[in-house]
Amino acid sequence: MKNLKQLSDQDFQTLMKVVVDYDYDLALEIEHLTSVQQVPEGKWEDFVDFYNKYHGINDPDKKKKKVSKLGIVFRIVGVLLGIRWLLTIDSYDLAKFYKWIGNDQAAISTYTKEIKDNNGSIEVYLTRGSLKQKTGDLEGAIEDYSQGIMLYTSGEIGNKNKGIAYFNRANILMKKGDLNSALEDYNSAIQYYPNFIDAFNNRGLLKGKLGDLKGAIEDYSKSILIDKEYINSYINRTTINLRLGNISGAKNDNDIALELDPNNVFALNQSASIKNEYRDMNKAIIDLNKAIKLDPKNAVSFLTLGESYYLLENYEKAVENYSKAIEFNPEFSFAYYNIGLAKSVLNDIEGACLNFKKASNLGYKIGSEINKFINEDCK
Repeated sequence: MKNLKQLSDQDFQTLMKVVVDYDYDLALEIEHLTSVQQVPEGKWEDFVDFYNKYHGINDPDKKKKKVSKLGIVFRIVGVLLGIRWLLTIDSYDLAKFYKWIGNDQAAISTYTKEIKDNNGSIEVYLTRGSLKQKTGDLEGAIEDYSQGIMLYTSGEIGNKNKGIAYFNRANILMKKGDLNSALEDYNSAIQYYPNFIDAFNNRGLLKGKLGDLKGAIEDYSKSILIDKEYINSYINRTTINLRLGNISGAKNDNDIALELDPNNVFALNQSASIKNEYRDMNKAIIDLNKAIKLDPKNAVSFLTLGESYYLLENYEKAVENYSKAIEFNPEFSFAYYNIGLAKSVLNDIEGACLNFKKASNLGYKIGSEINKFINEDCK
């Protein structure tokens, strides 16, 4: 009988695909993966019950059909819940399996057992940390990444793992608003893992938040030097160039991004923003309609579409699209502000006041001219 450690990574993935995806044709082709031919007495019912619950099979007729096909799969591969009885598997392998099928909590618990039994390596802490991060336990994830950093061992793999641990912790710190600590961690990530493209990209995002636009451009440029097809940095460098007023630079980067992925919604939104800057609103609307077709709930697409209609002096359509942006992002302060602008042009003073105040309450910095409008015209 083979156990998981005797299977190559490719064979293991194939094995799991058969069980999780009902890939019966594939099952018939991989008899070499295991010599298991029957189920230990009393375990078949346990396996079938778990398998059907996992796939949400409640209809009796469907259940009967799946179970009959399962007989073929199980005879050949002999895996899943019966794996505890059919294969010799330690907690580390079992945790990997739970992670692979998407049972994050079971994977976390099993990695915890592995740490308790065998102290745990940096890889175990990194993986458990990523699962905690995915399930919303950010403090627990930070603890795991920090422990992983402490378990650092020298060498290429050790340096890479330590860089990843710093990177993952930095992402959480940035999300929590601790920007200076996040910057320190991104710096450390790059120190230990010098060609870490995502670290350069995310440090660029952080520098943009801190107002270091030149530094952000430098980081995005470094990531592009490492990989000329890394689309995220082209998109993010476009954003910074737009903030700097470098419209031609923004257009060059965004054109490359769209060459790499013509259906990238972020790039389509920015393409429209650039066209709005050049006052080519009709072509901007074409880009935005494509973006909305790809992602019908993208608030930025509707905001930018509203801006296109505002520039075309179709203020009713502008308000309509700004309102759609708010529908999909109720905290979108800039959309409220833009509705205020459109309603003031439409002489809807009450509506303008309401939206300007809402934007201000959500943290949007109202300029002196609009503040004067609010003080003089809003009751």
